[in-house]
Amino acid sequence: WSTQSGWYFDLPGPISGNTPSERVITSPQIENGGVAFTTYAPPANGSLTCNAAGTAFLMDVNYINGGAFTQPRLGLGSGGAFVSVGGNNPVGTQLNGGYAAAPTILTNPSGGGNIYTPGSNLQIPVTPEQYGGRSRLGWWQVQ
Repeated sequence: WSTQSGWYFDLPGPISGNTPSERVITSPQIENGGVAFTTYAPPANGSLTCNAAGTAFLMDVNYINGGAFTQPRLGLGSGGAFVSVGGNNPVGTQLNGGYAAAPTILTNPSGGGNIYTPGSNLQIPVTPEQYGGRSRLGWWQVQ
């Protein structure tokens, strides 16, 4: 542990001039081995005013290394199918509607669930999520 400082994301910086950079402005959610969070890139028109424009992204990464999972975790394919893209498992997707609030994760016992990310356009995109399901972490024998 003394030689490793953890992991981080290098989010895209300004494209030119005073264009604001992409940033994380909500609290991450930790669930079933993943860290889900949204990022926000203000509009590229150079305006630094507070408004609902811009672009948001949903990210869901492995909390051990900040990278992809061994199997597709986000349902980004047609009809919410869990697919790889170019042999890689995606860790994020662009959301519609400008700014997005922190993700809310609703799970089910059989594995998987949905990630809800309310946007500034008053819509709530739903992204399917899959994982191996809940399992016992420990037990105590009572006599």
